[in-house]
Amino acid sequence: MKYHILAAIIFTLFGSIGIFYQWFNDPGYVLVLIAVSWVTTFFYVHFRLKKYIVPGFLILFTLASGIYGFCQHSHDLYKHSFLNSVYSTIRLFFLDVDSVFNDAANKYTEIPLPIELARWTAAFSTITTIGLFLLKYFGLSLKGELYSIFGGHIIVVGYNEKSSILIKNLRAAKQRVSVVADNFSDEDKKELFKLGVPIYIDESKDMADLLIKSGVKKAKHVILFHEDDFINLENYISIQNEVNPASQLQVSLHLEHPKSLQVYERMLKEEKDKIKSYSFSTYQLIAEKMLMENPLFLGYENQLRKPDGEPLHLLFIGFGKRNQRIAFQALNLCHFMTKNKIKFTIFDREIEKVKKEWGFLAKNADELADIKFEGIDLVNHDITKELAKIDAPITHVFLSLHDDFLDIIEGLELIEPLPDVPVFIKMKDNHKVSNWLDINEKEYKVVKRYASQEEVLNIDYVLNKTLIDQAKKAHDNYQKQRVKQNIEPDKNWDQLSSFKQESNRYQMLHNDTKLMLLGLKKSPKDETVHSCKPLSLEKFEKHIEPYKEALAEIEHKRWNAFHFLRGWNTASQDTQLSKVELENLKLHKSLVPWEELSEPTKDYDRDTIKYLLLYYKSQSDLVTEDGK
Repeated sequence: MKYHILAAIIFTLFGSIGIFYQWFNDPGYVLVLIAVSWVTTFFYVHFRLKKYIVPGFLILFTLASGIYGFCQHSHDLYKHSFLNSVYSTIRLFFLDVDSVFNDAANKYTEIPLPIELARWTAAFSTITTIGLFLLKYFGLSLKGELYSIFGGHIIVVGYNEKSSILIKNLRAAKQRVSVVADNFSDEDKKELFKLGVPIYIDESKDMADLLIKSGVKKAKHVILFHEDDFINLENYISIQNEVNPASQLQVSLHLEHPKSLQVYERMLKEEKDKIKSYSFSTYQLIAEKMLMENPLFLGYENQLRKPDGEPLHLLFIGFGKRNQRIAFQALNLCHFMTKNKIKFTIFDREIEKVKKEWGFLAKNADELADIKFEGIDLVNHDITKELAKIDAPITHVFLSLHDDFLDIIEGLELIEPLPDVPVFIKMKDNHKVSNWLDINEKEYKVVKRYASQEEVLNIDYVLNKTLIDQAKKAHDNYQKQRVKQNIEPDKNWDQLSSFKQESNRYQMLHNDTKLMLLGLKKSPKDETVHSCKPLSLEKFEKHIEPYKEALAEIEHKRWNAFHFLRGWNTASQDTQLSKVELENLKLHKSLVPWEELSEPTKDYDRDTIKYLLLYYKSQSDLVTEDGK
């Protein structure tokens, strides 16, 4: 906008000076052009019609210049009629010129200059208008064809509330996106048109053919995001059948139900040559973001560093998919010095239903946590009276009911009996009450909001770009250290199965907890730290020496929990089955207590602690003493 206004000002100054010094034979024409520039500027500033500013300027310029030219330079019988001048000017848009002028503007053209300029701007206007028309009705089809030829795009299969959020965020990140779905409403089509996203409608119910048309063989990523897990699995099979395993394509499947995830894992085991793929869940991404940004150990460091310290006690009010995933994430990450198991107290009105769902999601959870379920309908119960019945102190509250307003009311009611306990409330970002809580942050500092779908359905989380890059760096660094010690390295990151990549990623996610247990903290390099100097490798090794064995044992417990929660069990030490056969049966010889491990196996966990500083250096972070 400012450049357009600046151009109009410069043109006005130049024209005014030219008229004053008599640079132009026809000063009236210059005045017309100045008027046109300011008229178009007005329309641009007032209506912000960026798309139409060029054709609008051309049309106005042509009309002004043409009418003026025909009025001033036509023969006497013609120029006295204003309507004749308008008619001849309009004919310029059809690439035709009426030869009614009586003199030439200069030696370079036989047509007077105002009419010559109007003729060319009319041609450009006509071409631009036709081009805009073609782009409007055929532009996305052309873009889709270009994607299928040149590739490098992302295909989203399935269109719904969640996938629409993802598509908007991908386009905001300058990604090329196509969408394949069963059908689109008129509103959906308008929205995707505004985003510049080609669409493919599955009218024939032949998904394989439609994926080929959308350019799946040259795409860089396919995101299967139907609301039905079963359809996502079917589409995954279609892609496997159509795409060469040697291609660079990656596939992400949205799978919410744990049983669907089990089916997907079986598919991976049965396929010898397969394209790179992994699954994700919106609620799992929300849980990861929440516990990364709000570590559960914050405020409880001292008790968690003691072997006999009090454990964390999480109260879940409502135990739907969001809170189930948060509880699952907590069991993966909450491994501390204290020997006492983490506690969960769960309030829900449909207690038998959520128990069954929890059993599908978190295998062997009772071995890792002290879990208590209470069938309570908070619409008819006083939350404060229910709190009085809980014997152990609550450390965190997670409130996710069916009604956002009820969440907020119950959350605010918990502040008085639990003034220092973080209370997480599910509420929409655009909710007026949530905005009010943000404004009054100091008064309601313990109230925290759940991560929203908009915050996780993006390139960093769904495509796992940032998190995978970090885990890959950590794995590569670990490989280098093994080579330096003349120890045979493990497989490269890309050779690892998706399960082992996920296992390594969770080891990385637990590193901040290990730092806390060591009395250390991380600080980004770009943040100058004056109070504490970064630890050198020598000082770090000296600092961790008293804790190394205890932390190695905690890392082993975390690794055990990761496997147990996903349905793994301990293999017999004298089994004759091969490593691959054991993995297919979800069995592992090392899923035993720390004391039963061999020394070479314990060294894997000890190395995790030993290389902790190198991990943070690879992530461009510094490690300093916490000072707490």
